[in-house]
Amino acid sequence: MKDIQNRLKRIEGQVRGLQTLLESSDDCEKIITQFQAAQGALEICFSKLLQDNLQKCLLSQDSAQLEKVLKLLVKKQ
Repeated sequence: MKDIQNRLKRIEGQVRGLQTLLESSDDCEKIITQFQAAQGALEICFSKLLQDNLQKCLLSQDSAQLEKVLKLLVKKQ
């Protein structure tokens, strides 16, 4: 969980940097690049969190919790 918290702190910094770019009306290419970097980092963080949660559910054989997680994933699509 500490790894995920650290990743989220880095993403928070990226988003703040993106806000600064937008406020200064920096060039479009730089803004899009930074936005994509933050988006990619968030996707990686989500995947890591999902993997950790699924492993815990499977190891503990908590089928009710596993079903909740799977419903959330289907809902996301």
